[in-house]
Amino acid sequence: MAEYLCTAKTQNQEDVIIGKINKDGNFQWIREVSGKYDQIGNKIRVTDQGDVYFTGTFSGNISAENIVIQSKGGYDFFCGKLTSDNHLEWIRTAGSVENDTGYTVEVDTEDNVYFGGYLNPETTFYDDADSIQLIYLNDIYNEGLGFLAKYDHSGSLEWVLNGNANSSNILDIHIDSNNKLYFAGYFSPGAVFNDMPIPVTNYKTSNFFAGSLQLNTITGLEQEHITDEATLYPNPSKGFVDIIVPQMGFEAWTYKLYDQQGHVIKYETISFKEKTTLNFSNLRTGVYTLVFVQDKKYFFKRIVIEP
Repeated sequence: MAEYLCTAKTQNQEDVIIGKINKDGNFQWIREVSGKYDQIGNKIRVTDQGDVYFTGTFSGNISAENIVIQSKGGYDFFCGKLTSDNHLEWIRTAGSVENDTGYTVEVDTEDNVYFGGYLNPETTFYDDADSIQLIYLNDIYNEGLGFLAKYDHSGSLEWVLNGNANSSNILDIHIDSNNKLYFAGYFSPGAVFNDMPIPVTNYKTSNFFAGSLQLNTITGLEQEHITDEATLYPNPSKGFVDIIVPQMGFEAWTYKLYDQQGHVIKYETISFKEKTTLNFSNLRTGVYTLVFVQDKKYFFKRIVIEP
């Protein structure tokens, strides 16, 4: 048997096509991942059990079965899993207001899956269409980042590593029988990957790089989703919102307010009081995501602004 992934033109846009072909060249099944505007498939990986992991980039939205996910910027990273009997088990995305892409995928002996590609600073990783897991990618140049991300077989994000450079990209990864991950890509001068400087051979152009990681030495996500106890009211609101977070004390937190397209609308550092009032009276009617961050801790709430 053989599997394939390609990008097909349909009505002036690009869609992802994943299929299975037997040894005689006959199709066993075909799966389309489509949506508004473009969906571009870059790589698949098939496990010994016949499960299919895939990755790429999309704009507008991505749609398969009953899953519809909206892009948060230009093009967003996506990844997903099909079971051997053509059931879509999950799709995950990550996005910023810029372009973000998945280029490569690999699976280890325990059916954990690793993706590589290109993301932008302050990218948001989405568990599904309604919940987020925020990862502030550490970037000293505020430009695009080559990244590696690990998910377990059920689609839970476990960690993200990234490079720091004016531009970098992870184009290929491979895992050997000892669970050592090898990766390769390109970077511009001055790059650092996972806090390790990368030697530069040519300061006038992009440079090739390759590296390896012993997977059993990498811990999980450092960020901690600290509470679901925060209360916002009134919500919906006409502009002024009170927030109460009982266990915060008087610590200083930074918040960012995102619109539905992933743009940062407001950015401020505040110290929580017993009751803290936020003024969003200048916002247009709509749904917004309010993300609070302090060091490696974060929490978020969605608010609705009415006329």
